[in-house]
Amino acid sequence: MPKSVALLVLFVVLGLTACVDKSAAVGGFGTPVQQIALGHESACVRDASNELWCWGASGIFPGVPVAAGPGVDCVSPFVELGGGGGFGTCVAPGPLPVDLGVSGNLVDVVVSNRGYALTSEDEIYVWPVRIDGCVGGQECTEARRAASGLGITDLVAYQGGWCGLTAVGTGYCQYLLANDSTHPTPDPIPGGHVIKALATAGATYFVLDDTGHLWQGSFRRDTSASSEHYVPATALPWLPDETFTAVSLSNRFAAFDTPPANIPGCAVSTTGAVWCWGWNDLGQHGDGTFGPISGGVPVPSKVLLPAPAAEVSVGLLHTCARSEDGRVFCWGSNFIGELGYTPSSTCSLPGLTIGCSATPAEVTSLPPSRRLHVSSHYSCAEAMDGSIRCWGTNASAQCGRARVSGSPPVRVDR
Repeated sequence: MPKSVALLVLFVVLGLTACVDKSAAVGGFGTPVQQIALGHESACVRDASNELWCWGASGIFPGVPVAAGPGVDCVSPFVELGGGGGFGTCVAPGPLPVDLGVSGNLVDVVVSNRGYALTSEDEIYVWPVRIDGCVGGQECTEARRAASGLGITDLVAYQGGWCGLTAVGTGYCQYLLANDSTHPTPDPIPGGHVIKALATAGATYFVLDDTGHLWQGSFRRDTSASSEHYVPATALPWLPDETFTAVSLSNRFAAFDTPPANIPGCAVSTTGAVWCWGWNDLGQHGDGTFGPISGGVPVPSKVLLPAPAAEVSVGLLHTCARSEDGRVFCWGSNFIGELGYTPSSTCSLPGLTIGCSATPAEVTSLPPSRRLHVSSHYSCAEAMDGSIRCWGTNASAQCGRARVSGSPPVRVDR
């Protein structure tokens, strides 16, 4: 059974819900949103006042008790996708203010299975997201410094650690050990590339250099240090022979033995074309076809978008792109409403039939958007007026609303 099929069957067992707007929400964030950061069970935004607002599984919130209280509901235990067992969690169905307790202003915030924050003091902080990630009596609600003095200007997160880029085009990665401690020294990304963008997932990473070319690299196991960890290895040239402006990988992958050909990824070319690779049994390539992966390396396909893309973001089984005029198009699986519309086609899997689309279609209920982010099975878009709308799975209130079923995008209000 393909792994993507197995993951969908797991969702059936879990009975996950999807987002739906049951209220006449008004307001929104009081200041312009600077950034959207989506994790697997939690989401955050950073506003122009450098305030951080988060919702979803409350393990993401430093300083917020992991217990029922104002703005926090506790729900029954469930099994996280890819996890080995059940655990209880509490959720915030609407945005709560988060104080990381760090010095300086927030410059960048990213979320995976942990949260990472870059400050104006050139410091990177990490905090646990999974509420069962605390060991040795440490507090889940504490953010702690992971690195400093590297000149990092941008962060990316994957399920395993973080990578960062500097203003001069160098990069570093830091792998987090299973006990939530960090390797003491972030490892430089080798190869001598002037890096403009970076995407990571599992054992694979892609570097976009200053000439617009993509390089595919991998993390190798390093047993020479006191604690075994993973470091980036030199990246190699990657086809197709085009130049690109952006790249995205599904950061949901934690397994370092996942073949690169299986990891969903997409890149935007300088002409606005989008190329995708990885799983395609649910139409994730967006080229109108369904089919298995062939070969041991990624085989890219050109997505059938009706307009040039400015941005692309990859989830686990679905992908969305934002056109230059602000429209949002999605394709792939619609098992939990992650496409934001009802597709006309279905995919037949063993014992299961789900909605899916092998070609992009517009999420017409969204207003024109200026920023887009996709996580495992949900997505959020920022409208031109700064308001945020989310859709897809709502198992941990990732959509910023109570746990109810449905598919249309939900406006998130604080």
